[in-house]
Amino acid sequence: MTHSHETQTPEQNYTTEEITGALANAQEVVARLQLDSSFHAACAEATIHPLRDRQTPEYWHAFRMYVGGRVDAAKEAGKDTLQMDAIELLAAAPSYLLEQQKLTKGSFEDIQERRYAKEIVSWYNGMIRGFAQNYPETSASSLTTKLLTTVSETVHTPNDRNAAGQCLKNTIRGAQHELAFGQVLGHTGIPCRSTTVEEDLKGLDYVVGEGKHAIGVDVKASLSEVESRGSERLFAVKPNGNVVMYSMVLDAELHDRFFVDDQLAKEKSMQLIPQLIAAQKAA
Repeated sequence: MTHSHETQTPEQNYTTEEITGALANAQEVVARLQLDSSFHAACAEATIHPLRDRQTPEYWHAFRMYVGGRVDAAKEAGKDTLQMDAIELLAAAPSYLLEQQKLTKGSFEDIQERRYAKEIVSWYNGMIRGFAQNYPETSASSLTTKLLTTVSETVHTPNDRNAAGQCLKNTIRGAQHELAFGQVLGHTGIPCRSTTVEEDLKGLDYVVGEGKHAIGVDVKASLSEVESRGSERLFAVKPNGNVVMYSMVLDAELHDRFFVDDQLAKEKSMQLIPQLIAAQKAA
């Protein structure tokens, strides 16, 4: 489906300025790579026109695969990991958005095509989380802006552009709350893990507890998403036994990052424990 996305722990801690600079540089590289003769050769092989087909999912799929291969080779050659990760993240954004658009509209020929779209969306969400974990000083707003600029080249109608912008903002905000919730969860002392690919495709973010007490948790950035399910608590149990849970983190507490202050995470973990115990009983 995609080449595997290996998250490597960076050698050093990068500052917000360095990360933003790497993303700005990546924008120029992504634009340049689309003119690369070896990419055009890959397009020809896949019967894709490198200029006329620039708005198609096929073009951006080919581009994502091409850049992924180049990035892997560059990392093996010892090139700067941050710069390579930034290039890959921006290059894959249009492909992700086009598949997300299909999921929103529900326009699929068959079940295979729908699964593929879900896999790409899940993979890209994981890629954003991986980037934020590796580079914790990443500014969420700066990342959103850079992704929007890259994507604006692929989306040409104002309506689609607005939809793409909203989608990207929601994706970044969702990743912020998922990671911050994981940080709080880590302080509870309750056994937990990240989800498998299959679990992720079902919309789950974490599995909390073990054995028959294990529950799948889908983290939400706002309490209203839990309340809309008729619950007056911080979580709601779905008919299938999985749990929708509020992240317990306010946007303001993130300070434009993907994590909260660790002391705050410890304090929030004390509030989370009774909620998780109640959710396990209710599920």
